[in-house]
Amino acid sequence: MDKMCTTTSIIILVLLIVLSPLFFGSVQPVAVAAIELAAVLLGLLWLFGSLARGKIEYAKTPLNLLVLLWLAFVLFQLLSSTQYFQATKTELLKLLAFGLILFTVTNTIRTKKQVKMIVAAIILTGCAMAVFGIIQNILWNGKLFWFVPLTRGGDPFGPYVNKNHFAGYICMVVPLSIGFFLSCEKKFSLSSSPLVIVGIVVMCGALFYSSSRSGIISLVLALIFMAAFLAKLRSLKLVNGLALVVAALLLSGLAWIKFEPFSERLPYPNNVSWETRLGVWQGTIAIIRDFPVLGTGLGTFAQVFPGYRLEQTRFFFAHTHNDFLELLSDAGIVGFIIIFGFGTIIVIHILRRLGSRRDPWIINLTAGCLTSLFSIFIFSFSDFNLHIPANMLLISIIAGLTITIVNQRSRSKSASTFATQKVFQTGPKFKAILYPFGVISAILLSALIVKPVLADQSFQKALKAEKLDRKIAGVQKSIRLEPRDARYH
Repeated sequence: MDKMCTTTSIIILVLLIVLSPLFFGSVQPVAVAAIELAAVLLGLLWLFGSLARGKIEYAKTPLNLLVLLWLAFVLFQLLSSTQYFQATKTELLKLLAFGLILFTVTNTIRTKKQVKMIVAAIILTGCAMAVFGIIQNILWNGKLFWFVPLTRGGDPFGPYVNKNHFAGYICMVVPLSIGFFLSCEKKFSLSSSPLVIVGIVVMCGALFYSSSRSGIISLVLALIFMAAFLAKLRSLKLVNGLALVVAALLLSGLAWIKFEPFSERLPYPNNVSWETRLGVWQGTIAIIRDFPVLGTGLGTFAQVFPGYRLEQTRFFFAHTHNDFLELLSDAGIVGFIIIFGFGTIIVIHILRRLGSRRDPWIINLTAGCLTSLFSIFIFSFSDFNLHIPANMLLISIIAGLTITIVNQRSRSKSASTFATQKVFQTGPKFKAILYPFGVISAILLSALIVKPVLADQSFQKALKAEKLDRKIAGVQKSIRLEPRDARYH
């Protein structure tokens, strides 16, 4: 049963990797619910697999403490200080899902074969999205996938409504692909893994073709960081690292250079979009001044910001276009310290562990994972990729892979790791309690996940209904399902 649970978990992770970006980045309520339900199932599979082995065993890493503290903080906000209960509850469910996915990766993906399978799924998905994005842009007819109309506008590329969110995804996949490519051979050679090289060039080309300024800048800085980082670790000569960076950028630029000159896309001070963002940032800083300690509640920016919007900011904004400012706005100084304080501790832990490793496979692939996270860190100064479920899912998986890879035993083909394992033996009585507990918890969580989706669907039908009694009945059903959602009232 343990092997079956592990295999099923890997299949679910691969499906999440492949499908989550294709459904418009999983921004719609149904797609978000699907990710959350998959995460609950992953948690249940881990529990059942552990009980089948006769012991509950998990990797003791700093990530565990960060996730638990962050969930506890948001739960505290939900019960005491949030400005809008429903928004914070929605974010809490998402965080729980991503936490379960991260936990599953660090405790299920253990062997090199399993790591390669997950990384290959990420790279293939990124390449497929890149090819599709280029083709769709060339044959653009005003609709996503050529049949889905853009009812709320947008600046689409690939399956994403916003090209910057496509760029955010690719910015994470490219460094991981380079790390995977370098880990295939001990010596850098253009003759090794040619398909990976082609995939890297295609993804870089799609990123340039999308004309996402923040994406291009983030990727350039990330690749420079990766070259310097690998040179520092002496796993790759500096000249080879820089050659790889230059080659990837130049080759991919060929697919884009004939379109819009890069100089015309740079953020000049007079650029309207950046003026608008600056106005949003000013309003966000005003929110931070009024709610400095605990913030307004995670996920409440869209509800709070209209009261702080400047006169020149004419549009509705669901996010700040700066994830760090939005974190301070939503979670205050306390939440900011939890994320960045423990985030720094985790990075130091990984770097210390990496400093003692000598296996090129571990060094290069870990460097690729860290660079992927670094790229999205840079991107977050000018956009809100951390609020796109498909992108956040990828961040969770890459963060889990980083911990797994850096602790991997070099010469072992089994699930052997240097990470400290916390073990609890499970006797027959303990199993008799945990099996029903796991099932009941999964059912309750699933109900919490499904109810908002059903309420939203009922509300959307009510809006479209022609007869007044049907409109009223639909809204009343939504209120019964989610009584604390202010939209329905």
